[in-house]
Amino acid sequence: MTTTSTADDRAKLLQALAGSPCHNCEEGVLVRQPYKGNRSIVCDECGLPQIQLLPMPRVD
Repeated sequence: MTTTSTADDRAKLLQALAGSPCHNCEEGVLVRQPYKGNRSIVCDECGLPQIQLLPMPRVD
C-alpha cells in the first residue's frame, strides 16, 4: 500500500502539533520553526525538533 502526502496534509500536521507541550522537557511548547532548512516543529525551550518535514520529491 502506498500513501501520498500533499502539501496541505503536511501543513495541517505542523499546525496540529504547534502549541503542544514538549515531551523532552517540562517547560517547553512546540512551535513551527525551520530546522536544518526544513519545515519543522521545535521546542521553544530546549530546542529539540519533534518533527521535521523533508522536501517532497518531484514526480514527473
